Amino acid sequence: MRRFIVWVRDRFPSTREWMPVYAMGLSILNFWMLGHFSWKLSGWVYFQRVSDLLVTLAYSFATTFLESAAVIFGIVLLAAILPRLWFGEAFVARGATLVLLGLGYVMFFAFQFQSKTDYPTAMVNITPWALAGICALAYFAGRVPLARRILESLADRFLIFLYIFLPLGILGLVTMILRNLG
Repeated sequence: MRRFIVWVRDRFPSTREWMPVYAMGLSILNFWMLGHFSWKLSGWVYFQRVSDLLVTLAYSFATTFLESAAVIFGIVLLAAILPRLWFGEAFVARGATLVLLGLGYVMFFAFQFQSKTDYPTAMVNITPWALAGICALAYFAGRVPLARRILESLADRFLIFLYIFLPLGILGLVTMILRNLG
């Protein structure tokens, strides 16, 4: 039984490996959220109190915190399920590629909805091909030494944003829980 537990534990990447990928996803989602929030802020300021704006911002931070947790959970689970050779020593490079390209595609997809009647059918039809391309690029990113070094360095640089966005996400989550309990 002990050998099985060790085997399962070894299937998952270490904290040192998944933390830069999580930082990248959390930062990208928070910068995107802050862009949307500041875009809508000029209209909200006329009919909302400052406290309501801060609560909206706290809910937004909580949402991005949970979204980024779901993203990293999916990538870590994928690394645990796939053969060790696929992610192996290149987890940071491949995970960063999945985060960058995956979230980039989702953002691009979100901007295709201009109105309720404009449904991007062509975009929906190419999504499986785009996902296959993203997975292929993630695999090759771990095999090309230059790309791997660049992605690992980029992911490491996103770690500094954890000191800002992680407490804000937890504070937003606590705010959301307390407001919904009371």
